[in-house]
Amino acid sequence: FADAANIIEAAQILNISQPLLSNHLKALEDDLGIELFEFVGRKKILTARGQELHALIKSQLGHLGTELRQTLVKQTQSQALKI
Repeated sequence: FADAANIIEAAQILNISQPLLSNHLKALEDDLGIELFEFVGRKKILTARGQELHALIKSQLGHLGTELRQTLVKQTQSQALKI
């Protein structure tokens, strides 16, 4: 949702309904015990805590992706050496 223009677009990207996405976001807020989104007028935006969490998750997923690529390269190289 943070990278989409709005919650409807985010739901379309995820290929789920907007109400389902809204329910999941509310459940996430409840589980974490923090408010991730707030309304500014009619627009729903990330709170400061939501922005912090978004940046952290994006960073961690980037690191995970790097680790996975490195592991796959090592596995491919070790398999290529076995003749």
